[in-house]
Amino acid sequence: MSSDSDTILAKNLLDAGASGFLDKNVVLEEICQAIEQVRRGDKYITPSLRTAIGLLNVGSNEAIRAQLLKGRRGEVLRLLLEGFSPTEIAEILPVGKKQVDKKIAEVKSMLGVRTHIRILHACVRLGITRL
Repeated sequence: MSSDSDTILAKNLLDAGASGFLDKNVVLEEICQAIEQVRRGDKYITPSLRTAIGLLNVGSNEAIRAQLLKGRRGEVLRLLLEGFSPTEIAEILPVGKKQVDKKIAEVKSMLGVRTHIRILHACVRLGITRL
């Protein structure tokens, strides 16, 4: 269990032999579910990180970068990494702010993060951008 929802940390812990990973937003029912699943011999990963860890397991950083930078999602991510707000991104592209928010949510889901700063940190680790 961790107070950090970092995808790479979770993957590294699971690769090192951890039977599961729960983040700080876990509820009691999920703890019970995780314990039961691990007791049966399966691994348990917090749902918000499953997709992101799956992407890390599927391929190289290059494949992950390609998925993140694809199409409109990539345009939104590039502008977000340049420091533009979602409202500014909507004006620049031009698309609706709801579409921008949806693309940012996709990026967060893919990376298994919940904040914009965590998007930045994950993109640095993946070599998409530098600090």
